[in-house]
Amino acid sequence: MAKNNYAGFQLGPGARIESVDASIDPHEFYDKFVAPRKPCLVRGVIPGSNFAKWTLPYVTSKAGEGIVSVEHRESPEHRFGRGRLVNMPFKELSQRLEAGSPLFYLTTQDLGVGADGRANLMGTPVQQLQGDFPLRPRLLEGLVPMSYNLWMGNSAEGASSGLHHDYHDNLYVLLHGRKRFRLYSPADTANLYPRGTVALVHPNGRICYAGALTLPDGTNAEAAAADEMQAQAEARLAAAQQALEAQEENAEELMREAEEEMEAALDAVLGAELGGEGDDDFDENEEEEDDGEDPFDGLLDDEDQAAGAAPAGKTSAKRIPVLTKATDEKALMALQEVPPPVSFSKINTALPAREIARSFPRFAKARSIDVDVRAGEMLFLPSGWFHEVTSFSEPGKQLHMAFNYWFHPPTALTAGRAHSPYDSQFWPREWAARGLPTPAAVLSGAPGKPVSAISAREGSDELSNDEEDDVMLESESEGEGEGFDAGQFNDDVLEELTSQGLLDFDLAAAIAAQPTLTHTLPLIHALSTQVAERVMTREKQRRRRGVAKARKWLIRKRKSLFTYK
Repeated sequence: MAKNNYAGFQLGPGARIESVDASIDPHEFYDKFVAPRKPCLVRGVIPGSNFAKWTLPYVTSKAGEGIVSVEHRESPEHRFGRGRLVNMPFKELSQRLEAGSPLFYLTTQDLGVGADGRANLMGTPVQQLQGDFPLRPRLLEGLVPMSYNLWMGNSAEGASSGLHHDYHDNLYVLLHGRKRFRLYSPADTANLYPRGTVALVHPNGRICYAGALTLPDGTNAEAAAADEMQAQAEARLAAAQQALEAQEENAEELMREAEEEMEAALDAVLGAELGGEGDDDFDENEEEEDDGEDPFDGLLDDEDQAAGAAPAGKTSAKRIPVLTKATDEKALMALQEVPPPVSFSKINTALPAREIARSFPRFAKARSIDVDVRAGEMLFLPSGWFHEVTSFSEPGKQLHMAFNYWFHPPTALTAGRAHSPYDSQFWPREWAARGLPTPAAVLSGAPGKPVSAISAREGSDELSNDEEDDVMLESESEGEGEGFDAGQFNDDVLEELTSQGLLDFDLAAAIAAQPTLTHTLPLIHALSTQVAERVMTREKQRRRRGVAKARKWLIRKRKSLFTYK
C-alpha cells in the first residue's frame, strides 16, 4: 500500500476556494496558499503582461509557421486526453479554430532537451510570444518555473480534459472563454484510481509512481546529494580561507583538504546535471587532440547558453502524423489512441454514476469542489491536486484560450519562505545556470534574458570572432600560479555575472572597488557555473576535458585572482 504523507489543505464540509486580488503581496500569498497547499482563485492577470493582445490573429501572426502537436477528437461527443495527436502548422490550426471546429485542442508540447542537457522551458507558440509575459511572475517569484504553455480550442457545449493530476505547481491564466475545474486533494489519491502504481505521496502533494521515485521538489536523490555536497564544500573552503588569512598553523592543510572536497563536489554536481556523464573517467594523462580551441574561450558568452529546452512532454514511441492539407480528413479519423499517462485517473466521469460506483467503489469517498475560472482570472493549483477541466468558449465566440506556468513544487511548507521555498538549492542553481534572473534580480527590476538564454538555439555552437574576444581566460600549466590577469576581471565581466543572477550586486561592487582573496569563493561558484554551461555545449569528450581543466584552474589557482589582503 502506497504511503500518503500529504500534509496540506484538504476538502471537507464547508470547504471553499478563496478568491484574492492579483495585487496581493507575494509573501502573504505564499503564507496563505502556497505553503499550506491550498488552491486559490486570483482576480486579474499578471501585472506587466500583455495578454490583452493575445487574440487568435495576433498569436498566428507571431507563430503561424511553427509546427505544433494538437489533440484531435472524432466529434464533440468524444473527450480529449486520449492521445490522438497530429502535428500541423500553427496557422492551419488557427484556420480550423477560426472556422469554428470543436475537434482540435492545443495543449502541452513535447519540447525535448537542449544541447546542454537541460529541458527547454517553452516551444511554439509560446516561444514566439515570450516578450509578452514575465518569466518569474511577482505573485510566485520565489518558485522556479519548469515550463510555460498555451492551451486553446473551441467548445460551446464544454470539452473535458479527463481527470488527472500534475507534478508541478500550476498558475493557470485564463485569457478567453470559461473553465470549470473539479478539484480533489492529494489526500484522496487512492480513491481516484490513477493508472500508475502509486509509490508515495509527498507532504507537498507531489505524487510518485513505482520506478520513478523523486524527492518532494522533483529532484532525484543523486542531484540532491550533489547539491548538499557542494554547499558543505563551499562552507569548508570559506572556513579554510579565513584560517589562511588569519595565518593559523594548520591553514595550508585545511585549504588543501577543502580544495579536494570542492573538486569532488563539483564533479558530483556535474555528474548529476549530465545524468551520470561526469568526468570521473577522464584521464589527465591522456594525450589530447589539438582541436584549436581553448576550453576557456568565450567563458562568459551568452550565446552558448542559448540551448535551453523544455519540459519533458508527451514523448511517445509512436510517430505523430503531420497534417498539412485542410482536406486531409482521412488521416485525422485514422488517428490511434495511446494509453493516457500514469497521472490520469482510470475513471471516466462521463459514465453513469451507478457504473462508476460498481467499478470504482472508493470514488464515492473522494471529496471534490468546483471552481469556475473566467477570462481575466487565474487559478493557483498546487502539485498533486487532481482536476478535471471542462472548457467553454465565450457566448457568441468560438475560442477558449489559457496560458500557464508550471513551477517546481516547493518543499518549505511554512510561513515566511516566499523567497526561499526550497530546502535544496538545486532548482535555484539550475535556473541561475541558464543565465536567467534570480528572485532577487526580479525584485530589483532586472530585465529578463533574450530568447537565446531560454530555448534551444539552432545551428552551430561555435563562437564568432567577436564573441571569442569578449572574455578570454588563459589556461595555465599544472603547478604554476601564473596565467590569469586580474585586470581581465573588469566591470563588463562583473556586470555579466550579476545580470545572470550568479553574483550578488553588492559583492560585485566591492570586488570592483578593491578585490581581495575573500571574494574568490563566490566567484569560483559563479565561474564554475559559467564554465560548465560553456563547455557542456560541446561534444561529450571535449566537454569532459574542458570541465576538468576549468575546475582545477578555478579551485587551485584562485589565489592568483586577486591581491592577497
